Amino acid sequence: MPKTMIIGVGWYSADQWAMLKLAADDPEALAPTYEQWCSGAEKTLQQLKNQPGVRAVKVPVDVQVLRQWCKDHGNRLDGKARAQFIAETVKTMPYGEDA
Repeated sequence: MPKTMIIGVGWYSADQWAMLKLAADDPEALAPTYEQWCSGAEKTLQQLKNQPGVRAVKVPVDVQVLRQWCKDHGNRLDGKARAQFIAETVKTMPYGEDA
């Protein structure tokens, strides 16, 4: 039986998104508005869910926790760090619910 790969997609509330835009070292890499980000994130989630052997899950992100994680790991708060944070967070999540 093939192993399912679990892929996390960072998920932000409107408030957390606003905080991320202010805190990020690469705000230009983020969608201009929360609505545009939501649309893109939903599309990404659906594309991942359509891949065989992949289980895509939403990973709620608290920007304060993300900022501290970056500080603790000596990372800039950029796309690479966000991806790494999400990947590490997924490993600690229970998998009882699909996103």
